[in-house]
Amino acid sequence: MANRMLEEEVKNSHNGSKKLKDLDLNFHRTLLEITGNKLLGRVGMTIYSLFLASIAKTVEEDPMRAVRNHKMVINAIKKRDSNLVKEIMRESLSFWMESIREK
Repeated sequence: MANRMLEEEVKNSHNGSKKLKDLDLNFHRTLLEITGNKLLGRVGMTIYSLFLASIAKTVEEDPMRAVRNHKMVINAIKKRDSNLVKEIMRESLSFWMESIREK
């Protein structure tokens, strides 16, 4: 649901918006909540908040990439394939880290 909302906003948005950032945050918050692990949730949200500006910029520059990455994570979770989730997360983090280094 959280990713569908982001995808719809991407399709309807003609330029970067605060709403894209908020919907991306909602997706990540939802993932952390469904773990049921409060400590992981707190740590995850702290990390997200530390890098919020660069995450927001990356999402605004290529919002469909965020939607695609989210879909891959969702599908891997549905398959209960933890190795695939880890691989997708590593690739996503690697891309994100590279994109913030370039800025």
